[in-house]
Formats: sequence, C-alpha cells, structure tokens
Amino acid sequence: GLDGAFCRNGPNPVVGWQRKRYHWFDGHAMLHTLMINNGTATYTNQFIPCPRYQIEQELGEEYFPTIGEYKGLVGLLKLTFHPQLVKEKIDDLKQVAPPNTNVL
Repeated sequence: GLDGAFCRNGPNPVVGWQRKRYHWFDGHAMLHTLMINNGTATYTNQFIPCPRYQIEQELGEEYFPTIGEYKGLVGLLKLTFHPQLVKEKIDDLKQVAPPNTNVL
C-alpha cells in the first residue's frame, strides 16, 4: 500500500485574533503533519511554542507588530515606534521573532 509522511512548518494565523492587516509571513509557526499508512491519511497540526506565541496567548490578542501593518505613512510611523512599545513587554526582541521556517 501507499505509505509516507509529509511535514511542514510554516506561518499560520491564530483564528479569532486577526484585528490587524495580515501578511502571510505574519502567522505563528505551525507544524503540519500528513501521515499515510496503507492508503489511509491522518492529518495533525499544532502551533510551535515560542516566547512570542506564549505572550500573545497570555494576552489573548495580537500584541507584536506584523508585516501587514507597515503600509503607507501610518505604517512608517508604526515601524518607527513599535519596537519601543514591544520592549516594554520583553527585553530581547530576537526572542519574539516568529519561527516561520519551512521544512520539507
């Protein structure tokens, strides 16, 4: 029979949180797995825990700036001031970069 596995790690939005302009790079990392065993397919998915995801889970909303927000003059102003606002919650901004690397 047909057997195999396909795994993908990539950005996914958290449903219900999207109040900001969205870009497909903005989602949190989600691991998708498709397993095929004797022709029967099973799909699972799960967000990958990281400091950014955990902070936003605790707050219950999108807190960190998203690529989709940086459009026009308002976007330029946000780009200028957002890092300072984010530093109020977390000192090391490298810890809150979304882990959105595709792996095949």
